[in-house]
Amino acid sequence: MFTFGYRYMMFKDLRQYLEALEARQDLKKIMVPVDPVLEIAEIADRMVKAGGPALLFEKATGSPFPVAINLFGTLQRACFALGVESFDEIAQRVTALIPQSPPDSFFEKCGFSLS
Repeated sequence: MFTFGYRYMMFKDLRQYLEALEARQDLKKIMVPVDPVLEIAEIADRMVKAGGPALLFEKATGSPFPVAINLFGTLQRACFALGVESFDEIAQRVTALIPQSPPDSFFEKCGFSLS
């Protein structure tokens, strides 16, 4: 189980999530121009395989927008984004929402009351 210090943290938007990753030193900003077709994919692939940080390419060639990639590329980052310590927590939350006992009769299943 992982502990991140942000239990049940919810992010207002992507910008807030990126700021939180940066504060955790889990975001690397790339300031040099890169090709969004070949270079970004290759760099991101290598970083994912190495368990590296999320990446923010500030100058993707031909794009007015920065490119964020690998934001959920590790188990730790995915759990951090969802505000849990482990994926088992999510399963427990979902299980708590599902009725655990089956209906006793066809009428109960349909929501009819015999009283």
